[in-house]
Amino acid sequence: MKSSKLICVFGPMFAGSLLVAGAACAGTITPEDAVSYEYFGLNYADNIQTSSVLGALNYSSGAGCGGACVATTSLGVDPSAAVLLDEVPFEGASGGYATAIVGFFFVPSTSGTVSLHSAATLTANSGLDGPDSQAVVMVGQAGDEVSPYLLDFAADVPLLFQDTDCSNYCASGVANYTSPLPLPSDQNLNVVGGVQYYVYESIYVGQATNAGPLTVEADPSITSDTSGLTLAFSPGIASTVPEPSIFDMIAIGCCALGFYLRARRPSMLVAP
Repeated sequence: MKSSKLICVFGPMFAGSLLVAGAACAGTITPEDAVSYEYFGLNYADNIQTSSVLGALNYSSGAGCGGACVATTSLGVDPSAAVLLDEVPFEGASGGYATAIVGFFFVPSTSGTVSLHSAATLTANSGLDGPDSQAVVMVGQAGDEVSPYLLDFAADVPLLFQDTDCSNYCASGVANYTSPLPLPSDQNLNVVGGVQYYVYESIYVGQATNAGPLTVEADPSITSDTSGLTLAFSPGIASTVPEPSIFDMIAIGCCALGFYLRARRPSMLVAP
């Protein structure tokens, strides 16, 4: 069950041409908590390790790992999912995969445009040969509950954004599955005030036996592009600086205060 709570934006507002103090309330949903999933399944199925806790799943001492093997999910300014993998054969077997998935929610205070700043990287040593890698980012209206694979999009509502390298949630066999192009760096998305949206990011690395150390990461962020539109995020997601709309309101408030003080300054009478 989604929680409900009125979201208000406090600060100066315009009423016609007058600057007034007050609160503009334009939402009815509080963002849900972020979710995560980390998985290692190298060589043998009975060596699988999973976690649904934000942070790092360290499989470095696990079967089939020849060095550092860590799946990490984090929040902060740019919520990210990352996999560090150095896979080697174990008891004559190879294969398997590792994944890291994080999902978070946001609610815009009013309707307008937000910007998705998306980034994904793959680094490898010079001996890279044949691993599959995949970075997926999707944004859409949130659904009623998170699925086992952390997909939580409303049914029958088109996604606002899906990684253009793949379709059908990047299922195995679709175009560019083994050699995805970089995710688009910036996308403008039209959102509706008070509606909860979900951002899903997933990292996958497979078939990487003897490929050497690999690092795959995605760290998209959402910012406001509409004046007066503020964003409420899942707890744990931070902003480095106030949104431009907040700067605007601060500047307007200071100007209004200056005019008010100037108007109240007593007049000086000078005798002839």
